[in-house]
Amino acid sequence: MKLLKFFVILTLVLVCTNLVAPSSFADSNYDPNKTSSVSESVKLTPEEIEVLKANATVENDFVSEPQSQLDRVTLSDVNTFDYSFSQLGSQREVKSYGTIDTSAKTDVYCTLTQKTALSNYSAYVMYLLENTETGKRTPGKPVRGNVSETVGWSDVLPGNYRLVIVNMGEHETEGSGFVRAY
Repeated sequence: MKLLKFFVILTLVLVCTNLVAPSSFADSNYDPNKTSSVSESVKLTPEEIEVLKANATVENDFVSEPQSQLDRVTLSDVNTFDYSFSQLGSQREVKSYGTIDTSAKTDVYCTLTQKTALSNYSAYVMYLLENTETGKRTPGKPVRGNVSETVGWSDVLPGNYRLVIVNMGEHETEGSGFVRAY
């Protein structure tokens, strides 16, 4: 018992005197200087905006499953990350730092909230998935309005993907949400 007390006190002394840094117990990917879950925004050319519009899918591929099927999803079946962005200027894009991995054709959903910085304007944002290895992008999912909703992509090919968020509107936009693959 005395030996256990000794090791507990020794550990506390080492941590309190910074001989053993508390960060040695933290996530190795943690960066205290990174205050955002998305990259710096990048200005898009008018040609890039037109390509996004032409390749966008207007319909939402999200299909609700019967409750009985949803009950079978376990935590180990879920691959997810969350994101947030603010002050995203007109015709600018950001990319999430978070990624999802898929090993087979998978459905991917993005549950989002978006709005303009000024409530009397309406947001217009395009959401895409980008393969981190090839740079190829899925067709965009345009979302109009200061809304909360879910968009989805069906049968996403195997790979590692990040979310790309493009402000297609004329006013600064902010938002948050999460991306999940099943």
